Amino acid sequence: MQAQVRTLESLFAVSDEPWKTLTKKFPILDDVVDRTAKAENLLPADMRSRLIQLYQNYVSEWNAVESQIVDGLLNKDSYQKASSKYVVSSQQG
Repeated sequence: MQAQVRTLESLFAVSDEPWKTLTKKFPILDDVVDRTAKAENLLPADMRSRLIQLYQNYVSEWNAVESQIVDGLLNKDSYQKASSKYVVSSQQG
């Protein structure tokens, strides 16, 4: 997830036109809009705007919780002990 967020952040930072930047890196997004805008009863421009907002929200939300998640992953010793305990008890039951 960190790599995804960093990629999106870098794409948003280099241009005033996020859709052009996104589709240059991920051309399949144009197909997504073509295939889903009509099904969602949206104009393609509205669909693009919503996708941009979705990715911007993803970046923002990840940045808000990243340190908590990373701290939990770095404290994996306690997690591994809990996981091992569960595996052992489930094998016995």
